[in-house]
Amino acid sequence: MKRLFNVLLWCLVLVLAGYAQNTDALRVDKYGGLFKIGPGTSYFRTAKLGNRWFLVTPEGNAFFMIGMYGAGMLISTIDDLGGTHQQRVIKKYGNADITFCPQADRRLLSWNFNALEIASCHWSFPGETYPSWPHGEQPVKIPFVGIISPSVYTSFNLNHWAPGPTKDLYHGLPKSYDGWRGGSFPDVFDPNFDLWLDGAMRNDPYIKLILSPKSLPWLIGMTCDDTDLLYGYGPGPDTPGIEDKVAPHLGWISLVTDYEQTANRDVREPQVYSDRKVYTKYALRDWLRQKYGEITALNAAWGANYSTWDSAGGWGRGSGFLDEDGSHRWVGRDYEKLSTASPRVRADLDEWLYHVATKHLSVCRNRIKQYAPHTLFMGPTVMNTWYGVTRPQLLRAYGEQADLVSITWRDNQHYLDVTAAAVGDKPLITWNGVPANHDSALWRKKDFHKNDPQTQEERGRLYQYWIMRQFTATVSATGVHPFVGFRWWCMVDSVLEGNWGLTSLFDNAYDGKEARVARGKDPWGYPTGGEERDYGDFVGPVTAANRAVQIGLRNAAAAAVSPKKSVAKTSEQAP
Repeated sequence: MKRLFNVLLWCLVLVLAGYAQNTDALRVDKYGGLFKIGPGTSYFRTAKLGNRWFLVTPEGNAFFMIGMYGAGMLISTIDDLGGTHQQRVIKKYGNADITFCPQADRRLLSWNFNALEIASCHWSFPGETYPSWPHGEQPVKIPFVGIISPSVYTSFNLNHWAPGPTKDLYHGLPKSYDGWRGGSFPDVFDPNFDLWLDGAMRNDPYIKLILSPKSLPWLIGMTCDDTDLLYGYGPGPDTPGIEDKVAPHLGWISLVTDYEQTANRDVREPQVYSDRKVYTKYALRDWLRQKYGEITALNAAWGANYSTWDSAGGWGRGSGFLDEDGSHRWVGRDYEKLSTASPRVRADLDEWLYHVATKHLSVCRNRIKQYAPHTLFMGPTVMNTWYGVTRPQLLRAYGEQADLVSITWRDNQHYLDVTAAAVGDKPLITWNGVPANHDSALWRKKDFHKNDPQTQEERGRLYQYWIMRQFTATVSATGVHPFVGFRWWCMVDSVLEGNWGLTSLFDNAYDGKEARVARGKDPWGYPTGGEERDYGDFVGPVTAANRAVQIGLRNAAAAAVSPKKSVAKTSEQAP
């Protein structure tokens, strides 16, 4: 009944929000803050008032992040009509940066988005400069999220910011491993992982831009690594219905990978290693040795027969701990559930999971905080992928290290409660996205999922429901509202993946007006239309939902600051 009441109340809010689509009248500061809840600090932060978490702007006002991935994203892949997004943008705006990217920001604000997410064009960033812009500065400033990707770039030591590259644990797995080999996980215990990150924070032009004095007040937080390229943080085996998406157990991977590697030709720049040591396997060895002491104690606990903590004959051939390749009965070959491992092996590798994730996340956090002490650390892009639940040991490490915890979640209360139990009382943000290929310029694409919406309007209703659920959701055990933001993938359709965008590859908004056959002009005078077909309205429902959640946040902030006082009467109310 409570959920039904919330849904009905939210529908009323959406109707009311439709009367005044733009949030300008709500804002009390330039960052999009909505209500004063604390002192100004000159940087974004989080705060918990009563039973709700908030993001807080540099001026001390409540903020619910409604972020857009890929703002101003330029796609050069040729589509079904023989052109590219980049070509059409240049034709429409005269360029692909100094005019187009600020205009992308204007459109996002008009749709009541208030943040730029990763994969956005740097010309959209608030700290970017260009001589022809007014005062040489970005004319349309929006708060944003930055990213650094050590797990990818340390594999080939980009720009030689470390003495050498790090190795990929999956590259060293035995041939008997029959899981997906397209992913990777870096040797995070290698000193080069940290040294490269330090060099990138000091020297990378992108990092210098986002940490510049003009950018820093607008920076909500820093993401470290894209989980699409970081294999192991995905859903665990306790999520029914997505058995084919379960991530391998990184403890098992650490144990059975080779303790040394000579080369890797599968990375972007093939590597031959002068330092062959795989530090993560040695770190596991050292952790177990500290725990058990003599190798005979480990053997007794595991039911093993290792002759030494070191190598005795070579990986996959010898009798030492370092020679383990997953072929022994006490380890087993189940790299997802560890169902065939001995009970003590399973317990130790579960515990080791936490240490692997803590090492990865703490290195990232510490280096980011060294150069940007007040910036919120957001960890990898998203956990609980495929709307499952990541293993609790990994979530625990994430909750301890991250200031903001990013997950996928739509409506499963149990998954939210399990996640909250693992990460602790932390503010959460979500990733969401869904295509409606049949009612889009990519109508030739097959559905991404059997339950994908068939029209833009249906897609809009899903968006409204998800953002409402996440704003109103509470953790069962505490009654806390944990969600402080919402990330949408993405602004522009994808040639390879389909209709994930708010705009087509002709740069027409799916608003029932622009993405049509007939030619026209948008509110700023730029040309629209020219599509193969007329497509429906996704942007309208999105704009109303975004406004409604900001009205709701304003009212929630007012109630939290003055719980005994009623919210000032307005023409718009929210739950």
